[in-house]
Amino acid sequence: VSEKQSEIIAAKYSIRTVFVQNDPLHKKWNAVVKLAQPDRPDYCLFMGSDDFANGTLIREYARRMALPNAAGYLATLDWYFFDTATKNGLYWAGYRENYRHGEPCGAGRALSAAVLDKIDWCPWIPGYDGMLDTAFQKQMKGIPHTKDFFNLRDVEGAVGLDIKTGVNMTPFRAWDNTSTYEVVPFLLKAFDETTTNKILELKP
Repeated sequence: VSEKQSEIIAAKYSIRTVFVQNDPLHKKWNAVVKLAQPDRPDYCLFMGSDDFANGTLIREYARRMALPNAAGYLATLDWYFFDTATKNGLYWAGYRENYRHGEPCGAGRALSAAVLDKIDWCPWIPGYDGMLDTAFQKQMKGIPHTKDFFNLRDVEGAVGLDIKTGVNMTPFRAWDNTSTYEVVPFLLKAFDETTTNKILELKP
């Protein structure tokens, strides 16, 4: 965590934390992965503090991780977004540019322990703190690995949601390849009523 308040909240729910400054960003992200290294988890799933994954999506990751020939790098190609200022929602269907087509979403990437061993449990290289996706992709290009990328919309009920508050690295707007969704019924279908209400109550 990078803010004291976040550390307090994490402690309340018995979440293990490491206190790291936000700058440089790659050190913050790598620190939490290194924290997991002694436990030797089968996979590490990377989610920001502004990201939600519902139970259906988590079960889909678990299913793919348990396959006999499970890939070392799992990720989604699309994602959902909710803006706390306008209370609007967007579905982003993935990159369409030639140079990024087929590149996964930044949130929801997962690497196996075997892959992490090849990069000393440091998925983000230095020098790209304003472009964390680039830092991750460059690291992955340097090692052999297998991939399993999928679309949320191909998995019935699976939702990955990014909350935009005005301080995110990528601001909320109608990016290329996006469409809107009806926020309240969408959230109620993806999450329980309590979680839905807490999301709707979030402020910019």
